[in-house]
Amino acid sequence: MDSIKLEEAVVLRADGADLAPTAVEEAAGGGHHRSAVLIFPPPARAGEVRIVVKDVGGVAERSFAWVLPAR
Repeated sequence: MDSIKLEEAVVLRADGADLAPTAVEEAAGGGHHRSAVLIFPPPARAGEVRIVVKDVGGVAERSFAWVLPAR
């Protein structure tokens, strides 16, 4: 998993668009014990957002969703 470029494999899906991270910080670990902080531009509005991880571990797409409240 060390060869996976998080800035390419992970997107924020919101408002029908995939947003690439603007920065990857605090990357640490190795193998399958990796961690990092990914910084994304804020979505245009409240509603469902998904973190989508593409093509990792033989799985085309994994996603984690939640709803952002109105500001």
